Amino acid sequence: MQADRLRGTALSAIRFAQEIAEQTGGSWSAAVIGNQAVDEVAGRVASFGPAKVFTVTGEAFGHALAGPYAAVLESIVAKHGFQAIAAASTTASRDIMPRLAARLKAGMVTGVCAWEARGETLAYKQKMFSGGVLAQVALSSARQVLTVDATEFGDPTPGAPAEIVAFDPGDLGAGYSARFVELRAERRDRPDLTEAEVVVSFGRGVKDPANIANVEKLADHLGAALGGTRAVVDSGWMPNDLQVGQTGKQVAPKLYFALGLSGSIQHVAGIRGAKKIVAINKDPEAPIFQVADIGLVADMQAAVPEMLELLG
Repeated sequence: MQADRLRGTALSAIRFAQEIAEQTGGSWSAAVIGNQAVDEVAGRVASFGPAKVFTVTGEAFGHALAGPYAAVLESIVAKHGFQAIAAASTTASRDIMPRLAARLKAGMVTGVCAWEARGETLAYKQKMFSGGVLAQVALSSARQVLTVDATEFGDPTPGAPAEIVAFDPGDLGAGYSARFVELRAERRDRPDLTEAEVVVSFGRGVKDPANIANVEKLADHLGAALGGTRAVVDSGWMPNDLQVGQTGKQVAPKLYFALGLSGSIQHVAGIRGAKKIVAINKDPEAPIFQVADIGLVADMQAAVPEMLELLG
């Protein structure tokens, strides 16, 4: 995990490791990697009962470039003999972990949402075809690389504090195919989309970018993150890092507002972890109503201002 702070997605991966260790009688360890001091994050990870927490620092880890991250993880695995290496499924891990699997000549399963023991073999479940099919996969390779669907695993449980060990990455080599050039980041006051307890998303029912202002007011009033469908992202009405769905972010808030979006299978694949879904759409046959807990057949252009008025 990257060490600027301990994200909710990382907590889900820790819980996944805890479950396997508890049910198989094994143990788990963690690696905390960053370009500056990582003591605070490492200390928190250590409180969840791993065997060890390996810390790695260096200028090479200032940005989530797959080359140096995969190289240092390979070194840790080679030195300590780990059989399975898991990370939460994020934009960064989807770049790093396949390269690690290639370096280790390991089999890989992406988006693990459940697992079960079959004798000495572990079978992993993953969603396919936008969540329409649940596949069960068992790997025969000596080592396994996994990415975990962070919306399917809860928070880790406390455990005995672990030893924190500084790991020397040594010479990671050079000549990586990617290098950091520039970071253009937009600072936002709203919660992170993948960690927010409330998410307000909208689709083409917003009709015009000028109407997004009311959606933003609703999100701000609720202290919510703002999201949207691929259609509004492709239209240039919102940044692509706020896209929710199969090709965007997967979210698992306590409350999800789906405003003026149809509920395509690709979008629903990104919100399956939501505890409650409130949908507003003027089409009573919109697929979003099939997964919504509360549905209102109405034009969002009229409904959202009324909500704001009622909320005061």
